[in-house]
Amino acid sequence: MATGEPRVDEALGHLGELEGRQVSEHPAVFERVHAQLVEVLGELRSGAD
Repeated sequence: MATGEPRVDEALGHLGELEGRQVSEHPAVFERVHAQLVEVLGELRSGAD
């Protein structure tokens, strides 16, 4: 599913890494995706491109 925002799409793409990983490894993936999304949101709020 594409969002139209390449940086968000890239971050969400990392969720595909969950497949085949131990559940104990999932939080690290979620944290990385969350950090990327927060960064993009911060840039969008500040008006940065």
